[in-house]
This record gives sequence, structure tokens and C-alpha cells, in this order.
Amino acid sequence: MAELEIIGAGISNYVRSCRMLCFEKGVAHSNPQARPHSPEAAAIQPYGLIPVMRHGAFELFESKAIMSYIDAAFPGPKFMPSDPEAMALTEQWIAFTNHKIDRSMVRDYVVQYRFADKEKGPDRVRIDQSLADIGKQARIIDAALAKTGFLVGSVLTMADMTLLPMLYYTRMLPEGKAILEACPNVVAYIDPLSTRPSFLATGKPKTA
Repeated sequence: MAELEIIGAGISNYVRSCRMLCFEKGVAHSNPQARPHSPEAAAIQPYGLIPVMRHGAFELFESKAIMSYIDAAFPGPKFMPSDPEAMALTEQWIAFTNHKIDRSMVRDYVVQYRFADKEKGPDRVRIDQSLADIGKQARIIDAALAKTGFLVGSVLTMADMTLLPMLYYTRMLPEGKAILEACPNVVAYIDPLSTRPSFLATGKPKTA
């Protein structure tokens, strides 16, 4: 059987989401390392973004599409609900996370710290401008988690796997830590999920 490859830098929040799904389903895969805009990424994704996926002759880009393929193509538990309302809510939270939270928490905040210019340092203007949005989004998530501790229903879904790495990285930095820890439901969500074996295993960048 062809090897499933999740191609991209292991530190990427979206690579981690795709790999977390693989571990939850028990899907053997490898994680060839490739930076954004590398030849390996650009060979599959038109703009060279990561992750990209290869499964035999089948190639795919966009993390949501990759996760949907893995969830449908391989045996094991399903992480996209079949109930229409739960499915729609899962899609809603994935879209909201990808379009809003990734921009504020990751691109405008975490990336500005982690990949700062060595001479100029972090872009304080961009970081400071992101904080209001991060606070608003943290409160939205906190309210969504209040009932069951998960985004949809009372079980882990693809929506949680998409969101978790973003919250995890945001909480590692000073302003993000203060904002998220002011939201008790968010803390109660991050703490157990970030110690889940499937998430811990995504810190390993090689073969799964």
C-alpha cells in the first residue's frame, strides 16, 4: 500500500492538525520536512504553502481537504460528524478558525515573535494591533466551550484539531498567555488536549 505523506515543517500548526488526525485514527504516515515555498511544497500547492499531501499518485493541498480525505479514506473513528447539524457546526468552526483565528493568533502574533527579523526584532505594531482581535476570539471560543468542553458536541472533532495548535502556540507567548488564561473554559480545553498522545506525537517531525 502507498505511504501517506504529510509534507511540511513539523512546527506548522496546520501540519500538526493533519498529523494529529492521523494519530487519532491510527493512520501510518510520514512527515517529510519542507518549508513554505520550498520546491517540495510548490510542486503540489500553487503558492507553495504547507501542508501538502501525497498518497501514492494522489496529491492534495489545503489542510481541511487533507483532513477530510484522511478521515474518509482510512478506517478508524470518524472525526467529521455524520449528523447534519453537528457536521455543519464542525465545518463552521473550522472555517472560522482558518479565516479569523489563524490570521490573528498565528500570522499577526505568533509568527511575529517566532520569525522576527534578527536585527529589528518582533513587529510590535503588528503584534499590538492583533491583541484586541485575539481577546475577542478567545471570548468567543470560551463561550462555545462552556457547555461541553468541545467545540461541537461532547467529543473531539476535526474542528478541535484545527484550533488546538493555534491556541497552544498563542499561550506560549506573554500577551497570548494572559488573554487565554483569563478564559477558564479555554484553559480547561487546552490543558488536557495538549497532553493527548496524538498531539504530543506531532512534535516529532519524522516518520510516525
